[in-house]
Amino acid sequence: MLERVEGAVAVVGAAGRFGSDLDRFDAGFFGINHREAEILDPQQRVFLETCWEALEDAGYEPGSVGMTGVFAGQPTSTYLLFNLLPALAAEMDPLQLLVGNAADSLATRVSYKLNLKGPSFTVQSGGSRMAIAVHLACQSLLNGECDLALAGGVAIDARSLEAGEVGVLVLKRAEEALRDRDNVLALVVGSEAVGGAAEIGDPGIAGLIGAVRGLRARRELLGLALEPAPAVPRAGERRERYYLPVSARSEAALMVACKRLADWIENHPDLELADVEFTLRVGRKTFEHQRIVECCTREEAREALRPGTAGAPPAVFSLNTAGGAPAVPGKRISLPTYPFERRRY
Repeated sequence: MLERVEGAVAVVGAAGRFGSDLDRFDAGFFGINHREAEILDPQQRVFLETCWEALEDAGYEPGSVGMTGVFAGQPTSTYLLFNLLPALAAEMDPLQLLVGNAADSLATRVSYKLNLKGPSFTVQSGGSRMAIAVHLACQSLLNGECDLALAGGVAIDARSLEAGEVGVLVLKRAEEALRDRDNVLALVVGSEAVGGAAEIGDPGIAGLIGAVRGLRARRELLGLALEPAPAVPRAGERRERYYLPVSARSEAALMVACKRLADWIENHPDLELADVEFTLRVGRKTFEHQRIVECCTREEAREALRPGTAGAPPAVFSLNTAGGAPAVPGKRISLPTYPFERRRY
């Protein structure tokens, strides 16, 4: 384990999607109409959702950090070549089709839709685009160009929409991540750009996501030197009451979110309610359908979040004053991400 983290970059969140439901997308969540979603490259649809999930996994509300960079790579859109051009070239301006399928817009679309301010550009390479994206994101962080960075890659064969993968890492300067009690999964202690020697389009996606989530010893992967994360101390003393806010864009999604959180609490017995509360309060966007669960114990939290009580009227009190509960800092932890209401396109 490293004694010093100066010059290292922390992986504070990760999300991925591999080989299933790659043709499904929650267009309305991102303010995209049906027609626009139909001509949008599935690689860009899925990548957009995965970036949201990665930020939530890190415990950061999208758009809440001043300078958040996006570094991402994708191959040429086979959706444009094999699906759209043969069917729509005669009735639509080809330039209009390119707007939703050009690789150049992969990163900037995420920045625009998630309201991220910071450097944003697409990586083009014949090798591991995601590994290069991580390298560039690390350099941007260490040079002070951004405070948080998304680095990812996507590769989907639109001819089947069953073969593909997408992955996104959330990165932050290690000293600041430990100071801020972030959910540090691993440390990147060195990186060098790797290019076109790979035998397949982007071998780095699943490997990098799996590596940072299960890292137990120092490892070098695709030019990235990874170290296990140092331990982050617990939040401190337990309190008598906790207030867990959950919200969604629809009542149906809210019920799913509540059930997922209840299951997560049940399946992770080491979770501290103080950390759950803190992450939900600072790391989630507030939507119009809301519930705030008041609880003393994990058992109370699970019972109140279960579907049998999900239809109860939502609480309307302020989190900072409800029941006299103080705004006690905790640490960001991994919790279930937003339950997108996906449909097939």
